[in-house]
Amino acid sequence: MEKNNYSKVQRIACFSLVCLPLLQCYNFLGTALTKFLMLGLVAYFAFIVRTKPTVPTKLKFFLLYAFTVPQVFAIISGNTSEFLGSFITLGLFFAAFIFFMPHLDVELIRKYYRVTIYVAIGVFLLQEISYYVTGARFGVLIPFLDLYNGTPASDFLSTYSSSNRSCSIFVEPSHFAQYLAPYLALSLNVVSQQKRFFDLESIIISLVFIFLRSGNGYFLLASIWIVHFLCCNMSMLKKIFIILPFAAILIVYSFTYFSNSELGEQVLSRTEQLDPNYIGDSRSGTIRIYRGFWVYASMPSYLKVFGVGLGGVNSVIDNSPLSWSFENEHYVNNVSCFLMAFGYIGVFLLVIFLFSLCSRKEPGSIALIVAFICLGLMESFLCDSRMLLYLLLPYAMIYCNKKLII
Repeated sequence: MEKNNYSKVQRIACFSLVCLPLLQCYNFLGTALTKFLMLGLVAYFAFIVRTKPTVPTKLKFFLLYAFTVPQVFAIISGNTSEFLGSFITLGLFFAAFIFFMPHLDVELIRKYYRVTIYVAIGVFLLQEISYYVTGARFGVLIPFLDLYNGTPASDFLSTYSSSNRSCSIFVEPSHFAQYLAPYLALSLNVVSQQKRFFDLESIIISLVFIFLRSGNGYFLLASIWIVHFLCCNMSMLKKIFIILPFAAILIVYSFTYFSNSELGEQVLSRTEQLDPNYIGDSRSGTIRIYRGFWVYASMPSYLKVFGVGLGGVNSVIDNSPLSWSFENEHYVNNVSCFLMAFGYIGVFLLVIFLFSLCSRKEPGSIALIVAFICLGLMESFLCDSRMLLYLLLPYAMIYCNKKLII
């Protein structure tokens, strides 16, 4: 019988997990709006619900290290420009992670997630129709708030009509793709449990990825489908002799058609940015992927091993030979930021924790962790609500599976 007796606390936790990333683009008082919301939710679970926090064993080792050793080496090396950030940012994120855990239910998450995904896809389709009918797109944002870059949302909306790509209720197509990816993994996980390879929903979502024309989106789409192929609950003979040949033929013909279309030409022209020596007008690929690793390579050897904590990363950037390339920002992707903050040791402990969120019985959990790592090589979303979704959703898959076994 379908479970429908969810508690109020479960509904709040699952709804918040799904909807917080929708607000990630907004700032309030110069700080991400979602940080205030996460703080409020932690206070609610801790003091009103009185949730008893339980820290997973493998996470304990990472947290014990992350809150102690890198800070010592930050002080020794003088990288202390935002020293408290080492504790506040990481502390708030993992407090939210720990207090959300006991109240999650994967079916309830999927229920809320499906609604937001379908609404977002509907808005995206209307934006595309508007563009092809009128030559202009309409934006859907909260107009009285500021965006993460300090620009009022109302100013962004006034210029959005001339944008060359639709992004639904988000500021960038890549943000929409990042939000779609966990749901695709969740949807394919259900398909796998039914011993099928795909369904109509997964195909529709994959097509939205394609028409978003987001580099992040294409990598996420590919990584999730590859993991699904390798780990889905189907016989290996079916995979090798039916799915693989069919997929290969479909990919070859689709790519040929796509690359000869106007949309395909626009997408393929952006692949040049993946070259570390690219010096064209737009260098977003170079900045997203390589720059943080170049900074990490310039760090002293002992800091590469132990890190300087999250609060010391900006100091490392400002004191690096590449500081000139950052101007007034400190953008580096998640993986390079983790390396600078926690060093080899901390990243090793974090990877062990990530592996603990994977289960062959729930292949969607593996797809999500692979997608998280893939996105972390391109995007900066450290300790925000998107990262919370990417890490708590696989936990919910495994946790609910254990409850069913019990």
